Amino acid sequence: MKEIFKAVVVRSDGDETSYALEDYQLGDQPVDEGDTIVKLAYSSMNYKDMLATQHQGGVIRSYPLIPGIDASGEIIETSHPEAKIGEKVINTCSAAGVTHNGGYSQYLKVPYDWLVTLPEGLSEKEAMIYGTAGLTAAYSVDSLLKHGMDLDQQPEILVTGASGGVGSIALAILNKLGFKNISALIRKDYQKPLVKRLGADQVIWPADLEGDKPLNKRRFDFVLDTVGGQVAAQAMTFISEWGSMTLCGNAGGSKLETTV
Repeated sequence: MKEIFKAVVVRSDGDETSYALEDYQLGDQPVDEGDTIVKLAYSSMNYKDMLATQHQGGVIRSYPLIPGIDASGEIIETSHPEAKIGEKVINTCSAAGVTHNGGYSQYLKVPYDWLVTLPEGLSEKEAMIYGTAGLTAAYSVDSLLKHGMDLDQQPEILVTGASGGVGSIALAILNKLGFKNISALIRKDYQKPLVKRLGADQVIWPADLEGDKPLNKRRFDFVLDTVGGQVAAQAMTFISEWGSMTLCGNAGGSKLETTV
């Protein structure tokens, strides 16, 4: 395919990193390698995509590159024996947007093995509304369910970063499943109506988790952490015996400083 189309391209020149909407053409560059071309319908905005546009953001490995770790669309060209022209697909959890051109584009060329067939009953737009954040939230909730989070017991659950992408969808999933005792950790007053609407029973603030004890009063049976860093370390000290915690984010720091 030699059609010229629009894409967001991130470029780096010395101490400056910039991004702009540019004309682009799929070629033989390493960042365009793949056996399948997808005409994209939607992408989504992730924290990782924001970092990709920042100088020394730590996401993009080489420049120039089209960011966007999520994408949905329709296969229009392929040489893979299992792929079908017209097949609706999702790209997520791959190298796209990191070492390979990603979803902030009208077309995407990737290996077919990176793609997932769009589930029945889910539109291309809905798939990107959930995106990587929704997938991460679903995995986190599923993990807690497998480690003892029982609806019949109505345990005390804490969701950190509750107004963010992963946290907000996790709240909605937990609420949909029927869990009632959900605490949402937020930082700003304006976030309170959102988390309450999504299913939080109560709102707590970072100061509520402060303390220097190795173990604090048992307060939560399960914790779904999306922040990392000090927030995750402090939340650990409030977990009940036989409780569980999932960790999936590092916006609050990539180090976990705690006691043995």
